Amino acid sequence: MKPQSKTVTPSSTQQTVLPDEGYNCLSQVVVEKIPYVESENSAGGLTVTIG
Repeated sequence: MKPQSKTVTPSSTQQTVLPDEGYNCLSQVVVEKIPYVESENSAGGLTVTIG
């Protein structure tokens, strides 16, 4: 058995995470946080920018 570890970033479409050629299983999959930025806006609230 030859396991592989992978890291993925969420996207707006479905993803299938499979081991690369030469590996036959996944030992670990790390899903990164969704990248976003919060900033104050002129209305006194927060604007969230994703991506």
